[in-house]
Amino acid sequence: MLYYEFAAHDLEKAAETAELWKNTFPRLWHPYHALSDSSNFLADAAFSLAICGEDVRAQRIADGLAARTPKDKDLDELWLPTVRAAIELHRNRPEKALELLLRAEDYRGSYVKYVLFVKGIALMRLGRNPEAAVEFQKIHEHPGSYGYTPLVPLFHLWEARSLFQAGD
Repeated sequence: MLYYEFAAHDLEKAAETAELWKNTFPRLWHPYHALSDSSNFLADAAFSLAICGEDVRAQRIADGLAARTPKDKDLDELWLPTVRAAIELHRNRPEKALELLLRAEDYRGSYVKYVLFVKGIALMRLGRNPEAAVEFQKIHEHPGSYGYTPLVPLFHLWEARSLFQAGD
């Protein structure tokens, strides 16, 4: 699957960066190895795994984050519902994915692109292609701060698919 390759690329780049720091600056590595304990990093990893269909691993990371940081509002209301919604997509439960994303709809910022992406795919799976196209278009109209992510072309691809399936 195309999104599997993109998500795997994100994880691979993160691992390469960590390995580069570890090998190049061994005395400085210790402060940076905490990256793997970062909620942001782990949420991104869980999302990538969920999109790749690695449900068990993604669920384990999400459950660990929820247990470790129960009072983190962004994690609880934005990141984890998005990860869990992506997991539900691979379990062929798009209705459940949409239900999980309801809590994240009011957020703004760069992570929202993933919410819109998962929501768009869930709507397409339900045959609601015009609504899906609107969600994908929101990503481009309000891009936030993408940083470097190979998912940007994927957002365009899914938008085109939804428009095509909607007859546009």
